[in-house]
Amino acid sequence: MPPLASKYTIQGYDAAKALMTAADSGADDRASLAAALSSVKFDSPRGPVEIDPATNNVVQNIDANETAKDGDALPQKVIATIKAVRDEPNGCSIQ
Repeated sequence: MPPLASKYTIQGYDAAKALMTAADSGADDRASLAAALSSVKFDSPRGPVEIDPATNNVVQNIDANETAKDGDALPQKVIATIKAVRDEPNGCSIQ
């Protein structure tokens, strides 16, 4: 069985998907891409993802993992998922 994608691989996928979703909306320069990113929403391999227009941060599910030795491997097991984690508004802006 092939190994599961790492969280870093999926974060890279999410970044590319967000940019492509913004571009697919018709955005074609820096200013229009920045504006379009504020309304991006899509399904990721790890659940729904969106950009919060109040913070310009990603809203995403966060997994709590447990690492336990299994032979020579140290696999991570998801023990809980916190849905739609959203940062408090802090004045960040995309420029």
